[in-house]
Amino acid sequence: MLIFAALVGVAAEVDTSQVAAQELVKARIGLVRLPSNAPLYIGLERGFFRNEGLDIQLNFFDAASAVPVVVVSGDVDIGLGGLTAAFYNLAAKGGLKIISSTVREKAGYRLDAFLITTKAYNEGFQSWKDLAGKRVAITTVGSSYHLKFVTLAKKNGVDIAKVTFVPLQSLQNQAAAFAGNQVDAASLPALVAENFVKSGQGRLMGWAGDETPSQNGVVVASPATIEKRRVLIEKFLRAYNQSVALYYDSFLDRADERSASLAQQQMLETIARYVQSTPENLKSAMPYYDRQPEVDVADMSRQLAIWQELGMAPKSADIKTMVDLSFNHGTSE
Repeated sequence: MLIFAALVGVAAEVDTSQVAAQELVKARIGLVRLPSNAPLYIGLERGFFRNEGLDIQLNFFDAASAVPVVVVSGDVDIGLGGLTAAFYNLAAKGGLKIISSTVREKAGYRLDAFLITTKAYNEGFQSWKDLAGKRVAITTVGSSYHLKFVTLAKKNGVDIAKVTFVPLQSLQNQAAAFAGNQVDAASLPALVAENFVKSGQGRLMGWAGDETPSQNGVVVASPATIEKRRVLIEKFLRAYNQSVALYYDSFLDRADERSASLAQQQMLETIARYVQSTPENLKSAMPYYDRQPEVDVADMSRQLAIWQELGMAPKSADIKTMVDLSFNHGTSE
């Protein structure tokens, strides 16, 4: 009888777990496969999203400009991506709402680097004041990489009209063009940039966090999804905020580095698996997040103004209409 009871108990336990698995709600997330989405990967590994009853399906894209498009089309429920001219255009038309933030370019932290090819450097291109007449790799016209160089040019008094931007559609193509000296400069993720410096193919000319600090990424959803699947979004953001806080405490809170380092290795292994890299390579490439995700409305207004000046966003667009404050995230104006 005891054996029978034990078997029944095991069967009941299995049935319960199967029911729990069946009750998970699928949430489709659009993003680019980058270390900058590290908190999401950590949260998935720790089970934070599953604890909220969500079955997260990651949909990876080659460029950030693709993410808002699939959010508007309904191919994904939530997007984590960079702020692009395409994003601002879609949001201005009412197709997108910012519901939280992701990564920032912040002084002292390494997200994206500014590089000049060694060939161009040796030929005299050794300062950003010499940017005029040079070829610059970007993923797409209107991308966050495009914005970084526009901001950098303005900072150094360079006429944007005299810079040739070369859109290459993906980070992989951007890196290949840089390696082949088809361009003179590029902004690339820390991991890629450091490999170019180590190989002698590129010269590190600074970090975007120091040169062009900005709100770099946001969490977005369409108004239709917010209306129809609000509970799903709320559950996602609860787990996401928990993930970001753990990431911050483990990698960015420098008050207790010894304690944090004990948890870092396992998390680095998780991130490495998602971005197809190694923990060793990722150690120096952990970007900045606010511990409580905060939407920097003021900086996004600055970005929007640049795209408007370049004729790449409607003059009537207002960033405040693009942010949904009802999810109780922080804002900075």
